[in-house]
Amino acid sequence: SIRQLEGYFGTGVGSYFVFLRRLFLLDLLLALLLTIPFIIVPQLATKGGTSVDSNILDSVANSFLFYGYYSEGMISWGYSMSLAFLLTNAFVFIVSFIYILRRMWIDYRTSKLSGLRNDFPFCWRVFLGWDYSINTKKGAEFKHAAISTQLKEEIQELKMEKKRRYMRYGQTVLRRFLSNIIVLSLLGGSAYLVYFFVRRSEGRRAFSSNRWLALIERFELSLLLLGLRIVIVPIFRQVVLIERWHPRTAFKWTLVRTTAFYAANVIVLLLSLLGEATKPSCSNSTNATATPSPTQNPLPYVCCWETYVGVEIIKIVSIDFGGEVLSILLADLLRAMFVRYICGEKLIGFREFSTTSNILGLIYGQSLIWLGTFFCPVLPAVQVIKLFLVFYMRRIAVVYTNVPPKRIYRASRSGNFVQVLLLLVLFASILPFGYVIAALKPSTECGPFRSEAYIHRVVSSELPSWINEALKVMGNPAFTVPVIVLLLLIIFYYGLLSRSYRDVIKDLAHHIRHCLAISNTCRLP
Repeated sequence: SIRQLEGYFGTGVGSYFVFLRRLFLLDLLLALLLTIPFIIVPQLATKGGTSVDSNILDSVANSFLFYGYYSEGMISWGYSMSLAFLLTNAFVFIVSFIYILRRMWIDYRTSKLSGLRNDFPFCWRVFLGWDYSINTKKGAEFKHAAISTQLKEEIQELKMEKKRRYMRYGQTVLRRFLSNIIVLSLLGGSAYLVYFFVRRSEGRRAFSSNRWLALIERFELSLLLLGLRIVIVPIFRQVVLIERWHPRTAFKWTLVRTTAFYAANVIVLLLSLLGEATKPSCSNSTNATATPSPTQNPLPYVCCWETYVGVEIIKIVSIDFGGEVLSILLADLLRAMFVRYICGEKLIGFREFSTTSNILGLIYGQSLIWLGTFFCPVLPAVQVIKLFLVFYMRRIAVVYTNVPPKRIYRASRSGNFVQVLLLLVLFASILPFGYVIAALKPSTECGPFRSEAYIHRVVSSELPSWINEALKVMGNPAFTVPVIVLLLLIIFYYGLLSRSYRDVIKDLAHHIRHCLAISNTCRLP
């Protein structure tokens, strides 16, 4: 079905569904091989678990969904829940890193093989693009549409190359300078707005007596992130049009800016929540026995700040999924019905499928999973269900309510770039995780680390002594500095080797063209 979508809508639309499928497989791998068998199942197999204070939002926080439910130390059959909890969350990042690198390597090899056909693109498409094993009318129509779309992409590439030669350099530089000023202002303003709302939530002692206002106040951080996403991301797409980039370059710039926007907002949100939630809580305050009323803000009474952070993150994931569903129903379905049955296509027309914003939505959702798995171990499984539903809802919306984008480009050259952005988001997600396990004191009322001064110390207390000694040696600068230097030398060597191979390939291609020209000349009468 993805190949059919690429045939009718272009490889840009197909790249979104390919990327979604890859994230689905990644989260399925994290859920089935890590969080469920090593954290959730062992805890559920024991007789109960640690129950957190009922002050936290609602009774759902007392379940196995969140950090505070899990026991400390050894549980049944000598299984160390503390060590398993920490190592499983560490392996979530390691497995994600290996999976992304593997996909990058496969995409790199594919792009290099497809690049061999760039010398005579129209000849390749016209004379060698047909599949002679097709024996049905429907298959022939699909292949015809696919070749037509690929030719449009090639023509668009050539037009943009010619147009770039006649652009005024000074005017283009000024446009791009002003657009970057606008982008930086929006990034800084949105990050400060997130920080301001976190501080505002911390300062609120009670929710509104009105039921609907109280509900909005409880979900205000999630709604704020959704509102910023709705407002800021379209501005980035319009700003990149002012700069007059090539469609593929514009796609990459939009990805970079919007990814920076998502990463900055989510990291600022998480660090702000950590800063506010880890302030003196009910365990060491004068109101230790006080129970807030349903209208009171639970943050000043938090005994298990990890569970509070997990509740906030899963609310953001839920609101993000709700926004995705509303976008399909309102922006796609209702608009398509209005066009078909009321005004026709001349007035507004069907909505174009935005590959950029949809791919960025997937990266944003995956960053929430990486950031929140420590506080909510079921997040990878929740993401699997979410991506499964989004895949089929988006596929139906594309087929029946969307039209192909007007600016066509070949997405095969941008696929690896998306993987690089996802890898950068993964590294950005590791920073808060490292800050939590190395610098913050865990809650003393709940969770698998309540007896530890810092989370990382569970490694030295649970692992054998020889492993601790090995880790100390590996952390010593006398060991790490030579290893880093050696890795840099290896990277430098393989970089030079790759460059030499690239030069050899260019020389061979030039030699082949020269031989073809000579042979064609000799055949002339």
